Amino acid sequence: DKPVMANPALAPDTCSPVIVGDRVFATAYGEMYCLDLKDNLKTIWVAEDDMFYDHSNVIGGNDRVLVWTQSGDLLLLDAVANDFKPLRRLRPFGNGKVDSMSHPAIVGNRLYLRGPNELVCFVLGGN
Repeated sequence: DKPVMANPALAPDTCSPVIVGDRVFATAYGEMYCLDLKDNLKTIWVAEDDMFYDHSNVIGGNDRVLVWTQSGDLLLLDAVANDFKPLRRLRPFGNGKVDSMSHPAIVGNRLYLRGPNELVCFVLGGN
């Protein structure tokens, strides 16, 4: 059997793709991709950044995409935007080495992240 759709440019190694609406989001080897699910996975945009080189966790819903990178960057994206412009970008554990491969957890309106030496909790939904 052959795949119904494919995008040969995106080959995620440790990042599971996420679908929000008609778009697919994933990271791989220094790039984050947004693909059009209704147009045979055509690339809408690609963002190149070293933070996307290693493992990333991508969570999607409510027209938003949350990305937690192994390097310790937390990004909030507009899932319907036609280019890569993070709505918010944080480094919750500062500029030091984080090396986090743990998945974030969302419980109710709280986001939990594990850093190198601690667990932090953010309340979601505020400005």
